[in-house]
Amino acid sequence: MSEFGKTHCCALLFGHHKLLLETRKRLLTLIGCSGETALNLRDFHTYLLRHPVQLVVLCQSSTLEERAEAVAIAAQYRPDARVLMLYSPARWCKPGNDPALLDSMAGPARFLEAAQQLLETGALEHA
Repeated sequence: MSEFGKTHCCALLFGHHKLLLETRKRLLTLIGCSGETALNLRDFHTYLLRHPVQLVVLCQSSTLEERAEAVAIAAQYRPDARVLMLYSPARWCKPGNDPALLDSMAGPARFLEAAQQLLETGALEHA
């Protein structure tokens, strides 16, 4: 068992930086999450419809408008899914539907802690 526990979930990561998406997807396997990445909203929407997604990760490489649309799509089709929005402090602007926010520079360990906490408790405590 990893230091982060044994959460099992299906995750969907959305953004435009393929290498970062794949890195974060691999990191999520440390807490028992499998999943997929989407580089555009069409693929995001299709995957969300076809898979029991429990965690949506929205990366800062997507635009604020795309992230707001992704939050709306997730709320409509997977209302029980938890949404973790990574942001760059210089670009942050909160869209609707109250996603959990995490500074993209917080590092891999904090990313995993936040994802696990969000899945287990439904909220993200900011320490």
